[in-house]
Amino acid sequence: MSKNHIRNQAAIRDALWRGCEQGEVIMLLFRNTRLESVFLRLDQDCFHVAAAMRREEVMSDLRAAEMIVRFPCGSTFMEGGVSLLGLGMIQGRPSLRLSIPQTLQDKDYRGAFRVERVGRIPVTFSTRVYELLVGNLVNISTTGARIHARKNFELDEVLVEDQIAITIPLEPDIYINTKAIVRYVQGRSVGLEFRPSLQGSLLDSLTQWTNLRRREYLQRARRREAQAEG
Repeated sequence: MSKNHIRNQAAIRDALWRGCEQGEVIMLLFRNTRLESVFLRLDQDCFHVAAAMRREEVMSDLRAAEMIVRFPCGSTFMEGGVSLLGLGMIQGRPSLRLSIPQTLQDKDYRGAFRVERVGRIPVTFSTRVYELLVGNLVNISTTGARIHARKNFELDEVLVEDQIAITIPLEPDIYINTKAIVRYVQGRSVGLEFRPSLQGSLLDSLTQWTNLRRREYLQRARRREAQAEG
């Protein structure tokens, strides 16, 4: 996709549909606040994201706020303005009903590119009561990761905004052992932001690793486009 504003509604709906199909993370930016959520469903006149706030907070903080949504789409990020249309319920989960953006802008946040094809990499992480659990790495960037636990969580075992410890043996020379903030929980899937941010040689190595995977992704995308045109 180009770096220009996208105004074609079919293309905008396709980007939102892919986000919903993949259960992507989406960021809501408003009043100097960033709220992370996940896509749930695309309807004809709106799309739903998980409501990570109490009803009272939603009505007071979001109803009149001008919001920007930002979400990954392929090898880049999309960004657009939305408004809150109301609350909903998707398969028993409270949701926020957001308007379909009139435009999307193709943003290239290179530092936040997430590598999806990571292979079978086991992870170890703690809970809020300092119990150790195991899981698998789903994706990773220089700013955070998504993991999938190998067992169902007990009630309130892992909650949004918890600070936990995470160990990710990504490569022999990229061994991540750090603290992270839980940004969303969906079933066994947990989205994490590295906090404090990675620094020094570890960050340099992970940046080089993600940049290499990004180039490989773009090369595969170009080959697919060439084959489609041929």
